Amino acid sequence: MSSKVPVIKQFAWESLVPQGFVLILLTIIASFLGLDEFLQSNGFFANLMWGAVGQIIIWYSIRSLVAKNHKQGSTLVKEEKYAEAIPFFKDSYEVFSKYSWIDKYRYFLISNSKMEFREMDLNNIAFCYGQIGDKENSIKYYKRTLDEYPNNSLAKSALKFIETIENEKH
Repeated sequence: MSSKVPVIKQFAWESLVPQGFVLILLTIIASFLGLDEFLQSNGFFANLMWGAVGQIIIWYSIRSLVAKNHKQGSTLVKEEKYAEAIPFFKDSYEVFSKYSWIDKYRYFLISNSKMEFREMDLNNIAFCYGQIGDKENSIKYYKRTLDEYPNNSLAKSALKFIETIENEKH
């Protein structure tokens, strides 16, 4: 099912450095464990493959456990079920607030996004409120996003858009 809802993903190229470090570390661990023997190969590329498999397993596990509410909210937004998505984004925001170190170090294992999960969650909550016609809460959450993340271009653009529409009505 293709979504009519615009999805913006800002890729953080700098995330490739720590993820490369993790891949190298897992490759070294695979080498020490002798995992290349399972492939009947004795070499760097076999260990690199095991390192990549390990990284994918870790990434999927963490993302499935820690970011499950964010993922569920995103799925509901793609299905245009905005009111149902809001509680998932709020729960995700709380999880990443409680375990802020996961969000801070997300580049190592869980995300290539320039935005933190908390930042995305606040924007998504604001967007969902806007889609269900709750302008006050939409503005409130975009402003909250800017309070916590002053350089967030999505929130700035959304607030300017709302202001422009309001000015045109008058």
